[in-house]
Amino acid sequence: MTPSRTARLRRLTVLAVVASLALPVAGARAQAAAEQPVVFGPTLGIFDFGADVGLPLACTLALGYARDGADLFGQAEAADPVFTAAGDGCAEAGAQGKVLLAQGRTAAQPAVALNPYVNPVLGQAAESLRTVGTDYAELVSPFGPTIAGSGDTIDFFQGR
Repeated sequence: MTPSRTARLRRLTVLAVVASLALPVAGARAQAAAEQPVVFGPTLGIFDFGADVGLPLACTLALGYARDGADLFGQAEAADPVFTAAGDGCAEAGAQGKVLLAQGRTAAQPAVALNPYVNPVLGQAAESLRTVGTDYAELVSPFGPTIAGSGDTIDFFQGR
């Protein structure tokens, strides 16, 4: 195997390990969370996952490809301080993002008062989409499964 193929294989292995570790952690965190405000809570949860896993993973992959490029031109050692600084910057950005998301969660918490009013509307909209996508699939063909699945997306944004 060439060095760049080996590096790519290594990155894919790291990606698979990180993903397999991150998904159960994210699920456990969601189960342990208190009631969250409708729409705001789930949206912040998506960004929270991005700060925990998405940003570091994207940085690792981008830096890996850049290192491969530098290695191709024989400049890996010369560029290593730049890559190290960029990796440190990604870690700092992720930490700052976590702080901002925590502040956002605190600021959005009063919106929990909207849950009894908005959740039934979202629930009915989701159920209507599932009904259209399944019971009338032939009429909306080929979009039936997509329409039905959109109901699950709307359900996700309910405050629970």
